[in-house]
Amino acid sequence: KRLYVDAEGGFHICEKMNDRFPLGNCHTGFNFERMSEIAGEFAALIKEKCIDCEARFLCNRCYIHFAGDGKFELNPAFCEMNKKIVKRLELLIKLKQRRLLP
Repeated sequence: KRLYVDAEGGFHICEKMNDRFPLGNCHTGFNFERMSEIAGEFAALIKEKCIDCEARFLCNRCYIHFAGDGKFELNPAFCEMNKKIVKRLELLIKLKQRRLLP
């Protein structure tokens, strides 16, 4: 749903991704083959690495959190942060259910 166009007319996933995963430019148009590759690579990484994660339904799996140098990679720090948030939410829900929180 987003598209970032840089000053030279290059198309990118978003402003945070810059030139890591170019999608084409205003002179030659969209590179639909590359767009498909990028989406497929990202989906494959998520399917392989996130399928059993307890935070997967509350995770903001944005491209930028997994963007390496021209390929997608698991970001352990991002994953640990999301897991901690889920654990905190779980604790809050348990406390609420026991009526220990208003």
